[in-house]
Amino acid sequence: CGALPMTTPITVDALIARYDGFLIDAYGVLVSGAGPLPGAAAFLRRLSDADRPWLIVTNDASKGQDVAAANYQAWGLPIGADRIVSSGSLLPGWLAAQGLTGAPTCLLGPASAHAFAGGNPLVQPDDPSWSVLAICDEAGFDFLAGMDAALSTAIARIDAGLPVHIVTPNPDLIYNAGPQRYGYAA
Repeated sequence: CGALPMTTPITVDALIARYDGFLIDAYGVLVSGAGPLPGAAAFLRRLSDADRPWLIVTNDASKGQDVAAANYQAWGLPIGADRIVSSGSLLPGWLAAQGLTGAPTCLLGPASAHAFAGGNPLVQPDDPSWSVLAICDEAGFDFLAGMDAALSTAIARIDAGLPVHIVTPNPDLIYNAGPQRYGYAA
């Protein structure tokens, strides 16, 4: 096992001069669970002042772009909903590509994630009619009971020869919840 290569520090000015646009991860780059990271707001303002296009990309599937933007703005970050691409926001397109538009869907996560079902009817984890299980977040429902019910329903559907489509828009196992703090994800 060799030593890790050393990285060369680079200034914000050099980054802006080098790249025509920016895709910026949210968690661990701009924010943690405790709020914005130092310099995040100033960096985004510098990008805008330099007329560089930028988007926030995140695998946070717990809330829509409008809710996320309001959270970021409350922390002083100049991020509008139109600048956010989340893994959850990609779920309706995935459902359509898989031919699952209109399929009964069990979506696990807070109410702010329910729009990610793309208009599919939402059902409870123990409802045997669902063919899609979307695990968007560990919050917003009784996690242990919900996962037990969803797993039991999935097994019953498989035993009956019925389809089960499981998608986890946020596959994180843990997340940064603040300085020296971590949380378990969906």
